[in-house]
Amino acid sequence: MRILFISNELGGSGLCQKLIEEGNDLKLYIHRPEWQACYQGLAARVANWRHELNWVGKDGLIIFDDVFFGREQGELRKDGYKVVGGSEGGDALELDRRHFQ
Repeated sequence: MRILFISNELGGSGLCQKLIEEGNDLKLYIHRPEWQACYQGLAARVANWRHELNWVGKDGLIIFDDVFFGREQGELRKDGYKVVGGSEGGDALELDRRHFQ
């Protein structure tokens, strides 16, 4: 399966590794510059995950392993992509403690 793995700082590295070991065709995007050297040589890297939407297609899977991408996840779901991760509401709960309370 084609999987586009999108991360802020690769908190889900274990999942990423397992998906590769299981034979999935995985491309990895890491948002934070200081973490971008992680997994060099272990996963195909992309500089812009949006440019990979045609590659993953609507039969593939897009995984987000962190907050900050909630709005994008909702838009992708509306467009018919298979998305695992959070949501805009989930981001608000995590990032705004007053909203959470």
